[in-house]
Amino acid sequence: MTNRLLNLLGSYPKCDEFQIGRLLIWVEYPSGKNCVACLRNAEEILPELESDISRVEELAAISIGSSVPATVAGIRIEADRSASYECTFFDGEHEDEFITIRRDSGGYLFAEAQGKSAG
Repeated sequence: MTNRLLNLLGSYPKCDEFQIGRLLIWVEYPSGKNCVACLRNAEEILPELESDISRVEELAAISIGSSVPATVAGIRIEADRSASYECTFFDGEHEDEFITIRRDSGGYLFAEAQGKSAG
């Protein structure tokens, strides 16, 4: 296992924020959970989450009927190995909207909600 979550951008009461290239990663620390174990868990699952990005971007675009591809801006990793992908659009009718694609702990992807405006 490599340590890729080294570029800490911010630390908050319930999560830490990292950056890998242009991708933001938030590692959640639920109350009563060991933060080191949560971070180790996030490191372990990160390659799987990254490999899903192209499918996530496709699902995000399909779920709101966009002809413009979505871009994953960030991934929120939960202690139970589930995750949320925050997707946005840089062009077209859904420009600057965000949509969340969830990944359950078993790897199943689904759209959480319709697009939300960034403004």
